[in-house]
Amino acid sequence: MPPTPDLHQQPHDALQARFGPFVDLLADPAGELRLESLVKQNLLSGFAWRYTVIIPLLSEIGEEVFSLQDDLPPLTAFLNHRFGGSTSLSHQGGPPLVGNWDGVWGDSQDQNTSIMVYSRTVKVADVLFGRIKEILKQVGVQEEILIEKCQVTLIG
Repeated sequence: MPPTPDLHQQPHDALQARFGPFVDLLADPAGELRLESLVKQNLLSGFAWRYTVIIPLLSEIGEEVFSLQDDLPPLTAFLNHRFGGSTSLSHQGGPPLVGNWDGVWGDSQDQNTSIMVYSRTVKVADVLFGRIKEILKQVGVQEEILIEKCQVTLIG
């Protein structure tokens, strides 16, 4: 996998091609989202919100939605810029998550990956992830993008 682009060096270039709307989110909505313990002591500890973004890679008919090689590095760099880091599943050997859906859309299976970030427990994080969701739906031409939020306690 290519190295993750450094948004501190080239924020616009890393996102502009496919993720142009993310450039506006580099500083807006304003607010510190990195955990206080990360900022002050370079530790992850205390109360936090963990957001998990499920990124569709292949649709149920095998069409590419987002690319591990082209789309994930700038998206990860954006999240690292806003939150001070992220965690994603290893992409060795193909998509690590398979979604099976029965019912409303008929029987289908898609292939996904996920990216997790830890955030301060501030409303601006919800606002930002709402905007991220809308951009991903638009860029990936998806009816839905799943973003999960969970309150956690990080033991430091």
